[in-house]
Amino acid sequence: MRRERVQRKKSSAAHEEGATIGVAQGAGSLARILGPIFATTTLQFMPPLPYLVCTTVLLASALIFTSKMREDAAERAVETTVS
Repeated sequence: MRRERVQRKKSSAAHEEGATIGVAQGAGSLARILGPIFATTTLQFMPPLPYLVCTTVLLASALIFTSKMREDAAERAVETTVS
């Protein structure tokens, strides 16, 4: 019985991987610089605000991640039934 391999789609092409990693590293560095500045500034004006903003960002990220994972799972299910 011959089994076909399901290829996973990549989020970026092979020739763009370095640029993608560079952008991700830059965004992480920027967040580590601006995050404490934002948090200490807003903490002085309204103490719960930094925590509320971080909670909102975390929940939004979790929702986006969950929806992407469901899309990928549905796509894989369709690919395996077609194959």
